[in-house]
Amino acid sequence: MNEETFLSQRQADWQRLMTLTDRASLMPGRLPSHELHEFVHLYRRVSADLSLVRTQSTNQALTEYLNDLVGRAYVVLYRPQRQPFREALVAGLTAFAETVRRLRYAILASLLVFAAGVAFVPIALAIRPDLRPHLIPEQDENFQKWKHGDMDVYGLDQALAATAGYSSNNPLVAVVTGAQAAGTFGIGTSQIMFNNGLLLGALATDLAEVGRVGYLILHVTPHGATEITGFILAGGAGFWMAAALISPGRRSRGVALKEAGRDALVMLAGSYVMMLIAAPIEGFVSFNAAFPMALKVLIAVGSFAAWMAFFVGYGRRPEMTSAAALAPG
Repeated sequence: MNEETFLSQRQADWQRLMTLTDRASLMPGRLPSHELHEFVHLYRRVSADLSLVRTQSTNQALTEYLNDLVGRAYVVLYRPQRQPFREALVAGLTAFAETVRRLRYAILASLLVFAAGVAFVPIALAIRPDLRPHLIPEQDENFQKWKHGDMDVYGLDQALAATAGYSSNNPLVAVVTGAQAAGTFGIGTSQIMFNNGLLLGALATDLAEVGRVGYLILHVTPHGATEITGFILAGGAGFWMAAALISPGRRSRGVALKEAGRDALVMLAGSYVMMLIAAPIEGFVSFNAAFPMALKVLIAVGSFAAWMAFFVGYGRRPEMTSAAALAPG
């Protein structure tokens, strides 16, 4: 092979392929159709040049140059196509809804533990009234405000500050609630779920004595429809991992946890987003006297109904439910 002639004939194609590769690397998917066809054609020709140089030349520098060029072009040509944002969003929402439906028994367990915490205080006090000082913090400032005070009108700065606080704290609580199960066989998750229910039950019991349970419900449910639901889902993710650890079947516990962790991660991510959605509702609406009660009720009912419809129906594939549809025509 005459190397000088080969270089003079082929170098322009190499430089052009490098230009197109650089452009495609900086702007994935942005090559116009005619340049994309040119790119594929040049990739094949330069690949053939590389094979020729490897077999008929001792020029190591040229071999390395062409090898690098073909390798970079290969990465651009065969990399996975980026999913458009809308398609990625739909796929994520579908995965979340489908996971919630499949893990419904773990979610039910989470709900029952939380509900047990809520119910514990009134039941315990009905049996042992002397336990009241241990279950209801009479001197707690927040409890006293709920019993005797009313909500203030929030300004924009206060609402934004509250939203920022809820956005940073509540999603973290959801993640910790689910993640603790992996290291505690579900005990840590159960404790967090029960304790949060216990706090809500204590507050509701205390307010029931002064006739303000309705007041509590009206101010908690606008954001609680999303936040508490997300919290229960996070607990369900934890119980799903705990079940894999406690009863792995024929799998090792490591393999079982890894498989359960995929579903749990989807649900934790979804509950994290739900907490973020609830934060501005809690910061701007729930505890703000500027918003009328009717609007708060509408937000609470609408949010809960929307989430239930999403979990029950979103992403379901059409299925023939009629036996007649399966019969030969």
